[in-house]
Amino acid sequence: MIAVKISDNRSFLSALFTRPVFDTFILGEAQITTYTTFRIDGTWHPAYFSESLGKSSAAVPLSSGQDSSHRKMPAAGQVSEHLSAGNGQPVEAPENGQMRAQEPSWARIRPIVRAIVSGKHSPLSFRIILKMPDKGIQSILTSGGLSCKVKDVNGLFLNITYQNEEILCTSGVSLKTFTLDKSLDRIWDDMMLRFFAARSIALELQ
Repeated sequence: MIAVKISDNRSFLSALFTRPVFDTFILGEAQITTYTTFRIDGTWHPAYFSESLGKSSAAVPLSSGQDSSHRKMPAAGQVSEHLSAGNGQPVEAPENGQMRAQEPSWARIRPIVRAIVSGKHSPLSFRIILKMPDKGIQSILTSGGLSCKVKDVNGLFLNITYQNEEILCTSGVSLKTFTLDKSLDRIWDDMMLRFFAARSIALELQ
């Protein structure tokens, strides 16, 4: 694990909330405190997009004069198309046949979080946990010549915390089984440093 302090808060927050710098990640969870605390648990609910549930709709009424055709949700068969377009992380079927849960992309959640933090006042604090998608994990394992598989990895994390006007980013690796081999940790730490450097994000190692 590495921990870095962001040197230029304004530039980093612009990259995080207004530009697609982190959009390749998926959201683990987020908690933002402004005048109240907002929590997003990162759970993806594909049923929201489905019209095949056979239940009556309780959609929020539209304002007068608004065409209902513009708010139609995609049918169940279209969900995968929207997921691949960045609305969520596609499901993977590992060798044991169990399905990994879908998760929303940061690209999908970013405008919502931006709306929460926007305003005259800065947030009191926030914590955002971003995760590498499964395709990225697979690429890292392959390029690093590591023997473990995607299904053995709970996640490769980038934890971003803001408190007392300081931004701290920490990397993290979670595996499903204990191992003394820290190769994946070292590769992920190095990747995070190179990720920041390639995007000219000023930081200080802690």
